[in-house]
Amino acid sequence: AAAAPAPASTPVSPAVALLRREMADVKGQTQLMSVLEKIVKAEEKQNRRREAGGSAEQPDGAPSKTNRNMVFGGPPGTGKTSSVQKIAKVLAAPGVGVLKHAKVVELNKETPLPRGDTVPQRVGKVFDSAKGCILFLDEAHKRTDSASFVDALVPLLSKYEGEVMVIIAGYKDEIM
Repeated sequence: AAAAPAPASTPVSPAVALLRREMADVKGQTQLMSVLEKIVKAEEKQNRRREAGGSAEQPDGAPSKTNRNMVFGGPPGTGKTSSVQKIAKVLAAPGVGVLKHAKVVELNKETPLPRGDTVPQRVGKVFDSAKGCILFLDEAHKRTDSASFVDALVPLLSKYEGEVMVIIAGYKDEIM
């Protein structure tokens, strides 16, 4: 008896195929890949709506904003920073267009905040500089101003949703 043919795999869009190719060497991150594919597919869906003469709004009239923010937890040397660079490159690629630019604005535990009267104003300037890009907050939990930094960060995550993709990284227990 002849073996039954293998079921045909579901074709993927060029954007998802690019994501898979570029991220192929990031091992053991199936959950990350799943989230990234959802982000890419959501952007494709919004683009199809716009191309069909519609808007990127949900049927109830609410604007569609895919939450692109992420938290990476793990010890040093596990590829958090290099993964962020790859993600920026792929999400800004022609045909993907989730991000406007492949730039990563990095703020780590030692990066001084821009000048300003208050910590929220200073953190807001960092968000402004990252519009259309990824804002990578590496080891944010180790900042000497971490309490006021986190207080300023929370409302800015909502304010810049859809404009800035924020990736927070650090040691798993501390960052969570």
